[in-house]
Amino acid sequence: MSRHEQFETLAEKVLLTMLSQSPLEFMGEQEAPKALATVALAVTEAFLNGLRVRRDEMDNFDGLLPTEIQMLRDRQKIMAIKSVRERTGMGLKEAKTLVDQIQAQNSL
Repeated sequence: MSRHEQFETLAEKVLLTMLSQSPLEFMGEQEAPKALATVALAVTEAFLNGLRVRRDEMDNFDGLLPTEIQMLRDRQKIMAIKSVRERTGMGLKEAKTLVDQIQAQNSL
């Protein structure tokens, strides 16, 4: 599992925990604010680390993230193109060309 995927898994677990219970229910009034501040710092740090990981991992496939590569492996080319467009601001033609090139170069 890549660091990016680990970050997404951690962020998802934290979010689900926070949404499923009130901090006051499991920590009490005195500990809840400290815990929430700690979680906020941890999530912020993980997010920033995730951004660094994304930047580093993009170099591996000439601009595609591991999740977009996996979309190609799963035969979800349209989803990969959509993801590239949303992330980069590219037009449809440019994103499709990029995805097609990487798909051909890497036999995906």
